[in-house]
Amino acid sequence: MLADTKLIYVCAACSHRIEAAEQPCQCPNCRAVGKCRDFPTVETATIAKQNDLLRLGLLIATPKGMKARVMLTPGINAKGPAFVSLCLLSVSMFTDFSEDNDPFGARDFAILNVEGTRIYFKIDLYDEACEYGSSEPANLDRTTRVLTILLPSEY
Repeated sequence: MLADTKLIYVCAACSHRIEAAEQPCQCPNCRAVGKCRDFPTVETATIAKQNDLLRLGLLIATPKGMKARVMLTPGINAKGPAFVSLCLLSVSMFTDFSEDNDPFGARDFAILNVEGTRIYFKIDLYDEACEYGSSEPANLDRTTRVLTILLPSEY
């Protein structure tokens, strides 16, 4: 990025928008201090909200206008339909994002335990044809989300 290029960041504590050339570590509005996940760019904050809606959509319906696929690995499927249902429910309700599992604040990965089995979920953002990464990941018209639920041994 060029030195004079500024991005807009959002304070996670008060939603204040901060225009800066480098990622802030303190909000000038509320004085909250934090790491990069506490001051995401507007794009990252938008992606995080969209990812939350996708996960919640596992219970109700994928949000209108959002293109998405859910992939279950052979290891997840082998544990049977009841386990698959619990995985989908657990992923959809997950909110315990932290510095460890979500360092950039996009809420696109986590590690969960379902019936004593450790699982991962990962949301990847592809172009419309799912051939390449999306050139505009926050743009629902240009992005297809792929949510994969897998066992650690399948990573």
